[in-house]
Amino acid sequence: MIGEYIQKIIWFWRQYVLGNDDITSKYTQSYFQNNKDKYQESAENFVRTLDEVLSPESVVSLGCGNAMYLNAFENISQGIQIYGLDGSQGAKETALISQDNFLIHDL
Repeated sequence: MIGEYIQKIIWFWRQYVLGNDDITSKYTQSYFQNNKDKYQESAENFVRTLDEVLSPESVVSLGCGNAMYLNAFENISQGIQIYGLDGSQGAKETALISQDNFLIHDL
């Protein structure tokens, strides 16, 4: 059962990450603002499934973008600790989680 969820994670990364040599230049502040509604429902559904199966106490997201998935964890999983890391300044400027839990770093 967990293997199916890992396959979904891999599918997501293949769809949205691979194929762009300079990926951080694509993810500007306007990108995150313009696409928030498009991905919010998907993030919430995905997180609900992971939360039901794994019941995590903490989540670290590497390459978290504007931390939409972390924000969904924060809203769905009471008391969870979340941390995000991304290489894009645009992501941090539009982050949906506390700036204290978000670090910019070139991955």
